[in-house]
Amino acid sequence: MGTRAAAFTAKVRNLTDYHLRLLHGVVPPPSGLDIANTLKYFSQTLLGVLREIQERPMEMLRRRDQDTIRMSLFPNLDYPALHQSLVALVDIMPLIQTGTQAFGQQLLSTLSCLVVFLDRRVVDTLPYLVASMMTSIPESLHQHLITTLCYHILPVTVGATGGEGEIEAEDGDGGGGWEEENYAAASVPAVLMMVFQYTDNSGMVTIVS
Repeated sequence: MGTRAAAFTAKVRNLTDYHLRLLHGVVPPPSGLDIANTLKYFSQTLLGVLREIQERPMEMLRRRDQDTIRMSLFPNLDYPALHQSLVALVDIMPLIQTGTQAFGQQLLSTLSCLVVFLDRRVVDTLPYLVASMMTSIPESLHQHLITTLCYHILPVTVGATGGEGEIEAEDGDGGGGWEEENYAAASVPAVLMMVFQYTDNSGMVTIVS
């Protein structure tokens, strides 16, 4: 376990190094393929962790009141640091000169794998983060991005139920109901705006709407 944690942390440092080299224009800059190869390590590692767990954390992720149980299932790897590194890479995507297709595809895959390992407050920021990539990733990856949103991110954020994120609401007939208030739900208009603004393919837009 210690060896895996050390390797995980070392790979996170590699991502940080890539980010700093791109940010400061260090020559030669890392290519998108270089970064994608490192991201592939994380995807494989996270999927391997999930295969070791007998419980079903992905189902728990759909319920906010099971977050504490879900988070207790995982080995002690630096998931927050990985998330922070991915956010930093999203910010400097326009600086990547080559290998953008491979990088964008692997970044989306890594985010899809990582979501179940994150704290709820961080999970709720993912719809906006992923949608913001529309401005930078190759157009050929727009379908992949929308699929990631619709099948991996939105169902476990906007679609999550139960727990402290909900308040009781009255409907027009006086009946009770539940209305969820969280960052993910509040970000939906901005997410849709970015998708509609940067997507010309009407078929892909239909998936979101």
